[in-house]
Amino acid sequence: MAPYSRSFLWLVFFFEVLGSIYGYYWYKDQLSKTPWYLWLFTWDCPFYATLFSIWLYSYLRNTALHKSNLFTAITWTGLIKYGIWTVIVVQDSYYWGSPVTIDSLGLQISHAILFIQGLILLSKVSFRNIGIVSSWMLINDYMDYIVGTYPWMLPEQIRIAMWLAIALTIIQYGLMNQFQIKSFWRNHIFRSDSTNQ
Repeated sequence: MAPYSRSFLWLVFFFEVLGSIYGYYWYKDQLSKTPWYLWLFTWDCPFYATLFSIWLYSYLRNTALHKSNLFTAITWTGLIKYGIWTVIVVQDSYYWGSPVTIDSLGLQISHAILFIQGLILLSKVSFRNIGIVSSWMLINDYMDYIVGTYPWMLPEQIRIAMWLAIALTIIQYGLMNQFQIKSFWRNHIFRSDSTNQ
């Protein structure tokens, strides 16, 4: 986050909060027909936007939460996964005959921004909890496509949406595992070599 001024980051925080609120509003019809105890698994994108808002506020106020490896990793994973997932699923809806609208274009732009925020957050992630993070994402996939909390979409899209979500979870696990291995080598193997010289 170092290249960005604090005033710019506060502006990002402000728009992130507004975007999160609109995201929950976007789900209002689905939430009205979903039991409240399943809401956590229903509003995927605004939930991770909210986590990023909380993380960013903690960073700007220099509180402890943004230093939590687990919280940061879950936030990063959700931003990247659901940013990519939404853009692809909206594009797929065009294939099945959905019209290109202001709402659909807005969804793609806002979720591309989620992905970009995930890239920005990457420099702050320490992948020490990849088992917990990946398990959480798999639970989300199970709830979405077995229990049925996935966002409303065309019936023809459900299968590709499911496999895309699972694929992104697996790819992110692989990436986190690689980051963890490289971090271990950099912090333990190479450091010990330089110490012994």
